Amino acid sequence: MKTFKKVISLGKIDYNGTGRKINTVEIEVEIKEKNIRNNTVDLQPIDTYNVLSMSAHVWDSKKTDYISCGQILDELVEYFPKNEFLIRLVEIWKVWHSNDLNEGTTVQINFIETLKKSGWEYNYIDACNKLQMAGIYRIDGYKYGHSWLVNPLPVEIIEEIKYLVDMLSK
Repeated sequence: MKTFKKVISLGKIDYNGTGRKINTVEIEVEIKEKNIRNNTVDLQPIDTYNVLSMSAHVWDSKKTDYISCGQILDELVEYFPKNEFLIRLVEIWKVWHSNDLNEGTTVQINFIETLKKSGWEYNYIDACNKLQMAGIYRIDGYKYGHSWLVNPLPVEIIEEIKYLVDMLSK
């Protein structure tokens, strides 16, 4: 796959609370093939991989400017709580967006996620200290946060994204 890029229009919402649905909502979905030597989150070399990028836009009433945009995924679900295709796309978005920008290995990320679930609030320096105390700050020469690692986008996820985009575009 070289590049898959689609803009989905979800219709209009009442973003400003005026009682009128005048703000068009769009999601831009892109899966782009990269041919750059890198390492995966499991520290395996990788030369070609797909990267997922998504962003959303809420337009002003004249569609001349955005009144909200970017990583506003949770906000979208609030406006479309019964749209199962959107809900699933947002779930994928949360896990796979910018899948080539992971600061740690699978082991390091899992350790940090466990800390977050226990109520710990992420802080890079504190994370490094906690990883050092656990003996996993450096794994096979890789120091946490010292370069971006790729979490390869599975073919099944790519196919599901295409299906969801197709369903949301109808």
